[in-house]
Amino acid sequence: LYLFTWHKHRGLEWRLRGRRPGEAMFLAERTEGLSATAVTWALAAAVESALGAEPPPGALLTRGIALELERLYNHAAAMAALCQSTGLSVGQAAAEIALERLLRVNAAAFGHRYLFGVLDAGGVRRAPDRAALRDGLPGAYGELRRAADALLATNSFMDRLEATGIVTTEQARRLGLVGPVARAAGVPIDCRLDQPTAPYSAHPPALAVRETGDVLARLRVMLDEAADSVRLIGDLLDAGPGDGTAALPSGGGSGLGWAESPRGEALAWVSLDDGGRITRARLRPASVRNWRGFDDAARSQNVFTDIPIIEASFWLTVAGTAR
Repeated sequence: LYLFTWHKHRGLEWRLRGRRPGEAMFLAERTEGLSATAVTWALAAAVESALGAEPPPGALLTRGIALELERLYNHAAAMAALCQSTGLSVGQAAAEIALERLLRVNAAAFGHRYLFGVLDAGGVRRAPDRAALRDGLPGAYGELRRAADALLATNSFMDRLEATGIVTTEQARRLGLVGPVARAAGVPIDCRLDQPTAPYSAHPPALAVRETGDVLARLRVMLDEAADSVRLIGDLLDAGPGDGTAALPSGGGSGLGWAESPRGEALAWVSLDDGGRITRARLRPASVRNWRGFDDAARSQNVFTDIPIIEASFWLTVAGTAR
């Protein structure tokens, strides 16, 4: 665990100082690139809390759509990594085809495969191409579902996942784990439900929970969440137009914001001076919380070759820790 602490340190929190919130979004979404939407949502919400700003309802719908698209492609990527770690090249190819289709849906809907440049403090910078989402998402998710069904019917794959890398409920609670890792260990934690903000206060997700805490449980949680993300995106598209940005009021203050990333709760705290510039900021992606759980899960194994499988199921980033 400690080997990763400064491996990719870039001083991002220090580099946010003196910047206006709109400028800070560019750096924030690169804190953990695979959680660009979640981290920028957390920072934007922190700024809005500090200034008492309220984003337009349509902008909040767009934030929800982008966050669920981010969850979808991350879970597809984690499934592909699990296939790679078990040496299942055919399954890996099928999962990566699904991943590529999901990334193309992102690009068609928002202009960026990894959803950079979507959010802004006070709202969003772009609305989704609704027709592209409605046309492309069902087929892309169908590809993911077909790959997942084939994997779950492959005994050699399932044998490598079951009872591997177990995190108990007590460990998950004691270590403060978040996201699919915690939910697969029986801890029903999800800030979309525990601390709901729009649009999730009106469109709550279905909580996916398992009890065994092994790699297979984590995969099943991710697959359940992927299905629910498709449902949520459809509901948010039906709820109304998804654009708009509110002008931020002048002044300073401090605020806390959060979002449920594909890996779990992402937090941001920010302090603004009277001119609206950032004086201090703190970003905490979910990987910061879950690396310690990976350490315990890896130590529970007697077979060294299981460690890459456990790592893939945690689906963490070094960048999110060494920011």
